[in-house]
Amino acid sequence: MQRATGIFLFVFILFHVLNLRFGLMPGLNMTPVAGNADLAFDIISAEFSIPWVMAIYILGIAATAWHLAYGFWLFAVDWGIVIGEKAQKYAIYACAALAFGLFAVGANAAFAFVRHCGLLPAALCEQPKHTKTSVPKKV
Repeated sequence: MQRATGIFLFVFILFHVLNLRFGLMPGLNMTPVAGNADLAFDIISAEFSIPWVMAIYILGIAATAWHLAYGFWLFAVDWGIVIGEKAQKYAIYACAALAFGLFAVGANAAFAFVRHCGLLPAALCEQPKHTKTSVPKKV
């Protein structure tokens, strides 16, 4: 899986850079985000509104999260930081939790470009209504 995600990530990062940095992907928005900071949200929101682009980014987020977390586990095992079957089992659980957490945050951020709250319920994103409170006068 580490090699497969690494190869996929190479292609994904190339797509991401060519598309958003340079605006060089035919059929997508030809305006790069770089140099157009005032249009950045609108550019990315338009891109993520295309289902196959969103799917590629969700796969990219998943591959990145897994590649990083499993890479930590491989590093710890190969360098003798995590020794023993029981320790390695707990370490892989911790790394899987890290991968899941990173994926959840990344996927929510991606969906927030097309849906106000991302994947969260709308009730969590409502702004509190400000009420005027009376402030006691100093005498």
